[in-house]
Amino acid sequence: EFRRVLFRSREVTLSEEVEEVLQGALNAAREAGHAQATPAHVALVMMFAEEVSLYLERCGTDLVAVESRLRQQLEDDAADEEEASEDAQPSAAFHALVEAAMLCADEDERECVMLRDLFFAMIEEPEGAAGLAIREATRDPEIFDDLGAYPWEENE
Repeated sequence: EFRRVLFRSREVTLSEEVEEVLQGALNAAREAGHAQATPAHVALVMMFAEEVSLYLERCGTDLVAVESRLRQQLEDDAADEEEASEDAQPSAAFHALVEAAMLCADEDERECVMLRDLFFAMIEEPEGAAGLAIREATRDPEIFDDLGAYPWEENE
């Protein structure tokens, strides 16, 4: 469903990890009866990916607090929905997050979007509630300003 995407007139591949996170976010939204999958759904799935959770723990992020904030946000958003849905669709913010991740890969001159690109895109979005939840639950959120220096383990 996600594997190859046309971006800026060229094909971009999503890594298996990114594909699993995005599909997991859609599935989580559907299971919860939400009409749309949002970056909060993506963050909830992504934060449990081994590489991301390890990085967040090293940064001093309280994963329980992040999960609590994201679940509260989703609960608040669901209260605004008129009725439950069995077929959640990606929200505009979900699409914008994926596009921002593609831009990160493009800036690194890679044709494959990796988990770190998705994470960078989420953290760097100044108005994004998911990235804000992560920053607020981190002892020293400025640490995310040096994300490029972290030795990510994904294969290109």
